[in-house]
Parts: sequence; structure tokens; C-alpha cells
Amino acid sequence: MRIDCNAFLGAYPWRKVPGTSPDSLVAALERTKIDVAWVTHLPSLFWRDPTEGNAWLYETARKDKRFRPVPTVHPGLAQWEQVLADAANAGAPAIRCDPLYLGLEPSGSEMRVLAAACGAARMPLLLAVRLEDGRQRHPNDHVAELPAAAVRALIRSDADVRLIVTHAVDARRGPPPLVGHQLDLGPARRSSRDAARHDRLRAVRVWHGTAAPAARDEHREARSARREARSA
Repeated sequence: MRIDCNAFLGAYPWRKVPGTSPDSLVAALERTKIDVAWVTHLPSLFWRDPTEGNAWLYETARKDKRFRPVPTVHPGLAQWEQVLADAANAGAPAIRCDPLYLGLEPSGSEMRVLAAACGAARMPLLLAVRLEDGRQRHPNDHVAELPAAAVRALIRSDADVRLIVTHAVDARRGPPPLVGHQLDLGPARRSSRDAARHDRLRAVRVWHGTAAPAARDEHREARSARREARSA
């Protein structure tokens, strides 16, 4: 089964992006032969209370068996524990929190408490290094990238936490030094020499998702448009 662990529904705030509707995402899944998409409500990531998009997300996911809802939680707001409980009751495969978009310290006390709660609930916590490729990032998006040190701190903060870190590979610089050469696109591979040193880091995985529809390769689209113009 092919799973896209990082897909979005809804409009992007900085530019008009095509293919933001559920029907458009379904068509993209069929075109790319992906069986299941873990989906998040994209607009609410930029709201003061990102959990306000979760109800729409759950309702939309119930309408298509290929969608798995990944709701957003804000550990700095009241009743965030109920948001986590709702996610578990809805069968969500993960729950999302992008601390720098929420104005939170990425390895601060609120994130550590959330990581511990997710570990206790056996609910993977999904975070993004960035939401757009740096080559096409809109100038209005001033949010810093999630530091690798913050990811390591969250891993070490709780023995049971499982993290999914998306957008972690930069096309220009390669993967970040989360676990050095031990980090791959699946479970961290460890040599016998480093086994003890990295034992606590087995909880981290860096998965790739399409980030559709937020991540468009504008350079590729421009090249395609030029080729079509030359052939016309």
C-alpha cells in the first residue's frame, strides 16, 4: 500500500494554489497511484486556533476512505488534551503540531508535555521543517525552519514519543543532521559502534509526503510551460 503521509486540503494563504479541494486531491492520488493520504486542513495552520479546522477535516475524511485525518493540536491552548483524545477516537494515524507557526518554542515545555502525551497515547506527532520548498518559498512566509536540535530534544524528552518530521530534505543541502549518517528515510540505521549512543533516537523517522497541494514545483512548471510554448 502506498501512503502519502503529508497531504493538505484547503487554500494556501500566500498564493493561489490549484488542486486544493478533496476531489482534486483524490484525482491526484489516482494519477500517482497512491492508495491513502494522511490529510491536514491547510488554512488552519495559520489561524490563531488551528484546531478550529479539525471538525471540517474529520467530516471530509469520513466521506472518502482514502483520506486519513491528521488533526492539528496547539498545546498552548486550553483543552488541547481533548483534541488529542478526539484524534485517537477518530482513528487518526497521527496528530500535527508545527510549533514555530504557532509561536511556540519548538523544544519548550509545552512541546515536551505534548510529546509525552502523544507517547502515552501511542499517537505519532507530526512536525514540518518547513511548509514550502526553499526555492519557491513566498517572501511573506517568515517562519523559521524547525531546528534539528529541537527534534533531538523532543526525542530525548520521552522514551515513547514517535515523531514524523516532514519537509526534512532540502534539495540544495540534503537531509538535516538529525542523527547524522544514521538517519535515513525510514527507521534510523545504526552501526554497532554507535548503537548505545543513538539508542534513544530510534523513535525518529523522516518520511516523505507530497505536501500536495502546498508544494508546487514552480521551476518545473515554468520549464514545462516554456517547452509547450516552443512546440506550439
